[in-house]
Amino acid sequence: MTSLNKLTTRYAFVLVLCLSLAILAGYRVLQEAQREKVVLLANTAAMQITDVIKQNRNVLYKISRRADVVRSVRLGEFAALDEKADSLGSLLPHAQRVRFLPDSVTPDPTSTPPLTQACVAFIHRTQDQQRPPRSEFHLLGKRYEHFDLAEPITNAQGQIRGYVHASISSAPIRGILRRLEFKTHYLELRQTAGRGRGSSQQVVMRLGVARHAMGSTPRSRSSVDTAWAGVTTVLGAIGALSSHESVTIPIADSTWTLVFWPRVDAAPLFTGKRLMLLLVIIVAALALLAASLNLSWKVVAFVNHDIKSLARIFRDIREDSIRANYPMELSEFAKIFKYLRDSGKEMVIEKSIFKDMGLVDHLSQLNNRRHFEKKLRELFDTIKTSGYSSVLIIDLDHFKSVNDRFGHDAGDALIVKFANALKKHVRQTDFLARLGGDEFCVIYAYTDLQRAAQLAERLRQELPRDLPLTGETVHRLRWTGGLSVMCDDDEKSDDVLWRADQALIQAKKAGRDTTRVMGPASVPLQKKKSQSS
Repeated sequence: MTSLNKLTTRYAFVLVLCLSLAILAGYRVLQEAQREKVVLLANTAAMQITDVIKQNRNVLYKISRRADVVRSVRLGEFAALDEKADSLGSLLPHAQRVRFLPDSVTPDPTSTPPLTQACVAFIHRTQDQQRPPRSEFHLLGKRYEHFDLAEPITNAQGQIRGYVHASISSAPIRGILRRLEFKTHYLELRQTAGRGRGSSQQVVMRLGVARHAMGSTPRSRSSVDTAWAGVTTVLGAIGALSSHESVTIPIADSTWTLVFWPRVDAAPLFTGKRLMLLLVIIVAALALLAASLNLSWKVVAFVNHDIKSLARIFRDIREDSIRANYPMELSEFAKIFKYLRDSGKEMVIEKSIFKDMGLVDHLSQLNNRRHFEKKLRELFDTIKTSGYSSVLIIDLDHFKSVNDRFGHDAGDALIVKFANALKKHVRQTDFLARLGGDEFCVIYAYTDLQRAAQLAERLRQELPRDLPLTGETVHRLRWTGGLSVMCDDDEKSDDVLWRADQALIQAKKAGRDTTRVMGPASVPLQKKKSQSS
């Protein structure tokens, strides 16, 4: 056994140790707090850039699926679509221009903004990849700097007949990065060109202190892949332990990547006010240890008191006398104490009600026929959820001769002695009842016929062979039984009782002092109905 005092003492020492470790770890947490904050800002900026792409992409997709647009492209009426381009372009607030282009699009350097060879190559990637190309910047550093989005316009067979192309100003992207207001950190927005080993990265935008001012050459550290929705993981971003490690954040649905170098300069731990704070924490830890020991002693006393009250409740329930209130110390036990007290009251009341309702046979002190029928109905209603129950009817052999030879007092004594013997040799879950006269019944709740037959045979073996009656009279105990089980075809609860009674009749015809079993299939349904009627 374990003492509560020892447990509390160990807990207090472990708590102090953990507190000491927490102080050391807390310093590292404080050091990383600033880094985490700025990394979260960078992740937020990445998600905002993704939202800008997604919003413009959704509008462009809806335009490419408009019935009038699809029809005009199918008929080759691109001039008519150009007239609608301005009105449709108003759906994209930052669009420099919206174009409707045939599948054989060529560069147009005279348009505003110019449709360069890079833009045409960007559009043609749709045919190669069978999906809209990821957004990318064009005309960097020039007057019409923008990023492109394109959606294919297809016919009913899914063949590409043209494109809707939008040149979106880079102003929203630059605005998102400017709002970060980095002073001691450095961030780059890079664009990847090409694929595989031949790919290269170009710095599109910069923000913050120049990278050479950060100290040694940064080491790159990538976060996990981003989903289409643009939600990037923060755990990978804040996992870099070095103050000058970079954090790479891919931008979904684009060729862009945010590369971020947060700078964190931590102050020494044991200096100035931090040393005073450490002393305060040590004093608080010692006070906590003393308070824990004192709490342990009080808890032991309170628990002992309430356990005694709990034992008093059980004793009172057994004696059919529940008090109005039981003293207790711990409010945490209030709910269970109230439940036990209320349940005890209900048990006492129910016992009184059962006696008043006459559910107990006055002679044998077993359940009477009324209670038996109620129990049988309850078990019949739960066949599908809880399983089948079996019924054993018992008839005392030659009971009438006992009354005739030795008088009714001897007959009553036989009923009482047999009932007491039954109580000793059945399971606690079995239901005993006296149906009347010398007829008894055992309900094997939720027990199949095979198991019930075993229990009935065990009952026959364990019941006494002789029962003393009045005076020196001893009765040679003999009884006949009929056993059956409920089934799905039963229409009412006493169908099983009918089968058990038929089994009892067969046992009597066979010479008594035996038990016969009748399953649901032993008697045809039509014969059963005719006999019951």
